[in-house]
Parts: sequence; structure tokens; C-alpha cells
Amino acid sequence: MTFQDHFISVIIPVYNDSARLAKCLEALEAQTLDRSRFEIIVIDNGSSDNVEQVVSKYDSVELHQELRPGSYCARNKGILNSKGDILAFTDSDFIPDRDWLNRGLISFADKADAGFIAGRLIFFPQDENNMTAAELWEMLHNYHSEDCVKVMHFGLTANLFVRRNVFNKIGLFNQDLKSAGDYEWGNRVYDQGLGIYYDENAVVMHPARRTLSPLINKTRRLIGGQLEAGLVS
Repeated sequence: MTFQDHFISVIIPVYNDSARLAKCLEALEAQTLDRSRFEIIVIDNGSSDNVEQVVSKYDSVELHQELRPGSYCARNKGILNSKGDILAFTDSDFIPDRDWLNRGLISFADKADAGFIAGRLIFFPQDENNMTAAELWEMLHNYHSEDCVKVMHFGLTANLFVRRNVFNKIGLFNQDLKSAGDYEWGNRVYDQGLGIYYDENAVVMHPARRTLSPLINKTRRLIGGQLEAGLVS
């Protein structure tokens, strides 16, 4: 299959995050990759806000519902309703760089054994001249995507590219997990001897949290997921 033959399915789970989803979709519609080369699939995981209204502004964006709680349930629903030979995952609160999909696609060209390719996450402040302590902390201590791949053998689902045939071989995400499902799935890929890669040129961005409370909630969620996946005891 040549570079021009690939078709990408972008899969985005969302739960009560319609405002940031709108920014994510705007960035995807502005990709340098020709719009005929990819589809966008949003999976509403039981939101009570106006997700449908946001998606309805884009005729070419598909919306599916997954009422079973959990982002991995939603991602699996997206996989099963997609048609691309390459699947690209991000989250509703991230803003893909204009060249994100093109860079992800290029990255597969010399990686025939790729189980997955994980990209770079950048956290940025609302105002560089007026950063809060919480913003500065998150920018310094955010997810280290390269270490996730090279040390822990997984790619964060906020920026992940996977060939469809890998899911056919490895299976879908473990939808019983509410967090750390990307770790569990990534290690299944690694254990099968498939190549796992990090590409710093495939970038998605996230606004750093300006106050302490959202950071505490994020930390609790991550620790809970690690406990659930057996990463800590």
C-alpha cells in the first residue's frame, strides 16, 4: 500500500466537554492532510451537555453514542464504526497541530513492523506573561510521551496512531478499565514483539490547567487508573 492509499479514522471520545471538543474539531478540519484522506468519529460517552450541537456544525463528522461509562468503551465503539486502515486517537480536550495527521502518516512509511506510533503532547499557558503556579507545574510535569513508549511500553491515547490490523491481532482496549487502558493495551502490543515508536513531530496541544483543583482531580484519576491496572499497590 502506497502513502496515497492510506485512509485515517480519527477517533475522539467525549464526556461533557463540548466547548473544548469544538476547538479540537476546528483544528482537525484545518489539517494539512487532504480532507478526503481521513474521517472524524466522535463518540459521546453519555454527556449531558450539547455535544450533538457541536458535531452538527460539521457535515463530515460522525457522532456515535456509547452509554457504558469509560473512555475505552467509547474508543472501542469508534474502532468498530471506523473504516480507516490507520486509526488516530486523540481526546476532546486536545488541539492537534495542523500537520498532525500528515506527520503520523509519514511516520509509518519506514516502520513496517509498527504496532503503534505515539506522538508528542505539549501543554501551553493561557497567557505566557501571566502564568499561574498550577500552569507552570503542569507544563513542567506533564506526560512524558517518549518515556511512556521507551520505558513503560505504551502510547498515550491522547496522541496515538495504530494500524487496524494490529487491533485485529491484539484485540481492542480493555473496556473494564476506567484509566490506564492505554498502558494495558500497549503492553499487549509490546509482548507480541511488534514495534513501538515515538514521533516528536506528530504533535497535539493541551491548555495547562490554571488552578489547583483540576490538577488534583487529574492526579486522583491517574492514580486510580494505576491501581486498577495493577501498576501500583
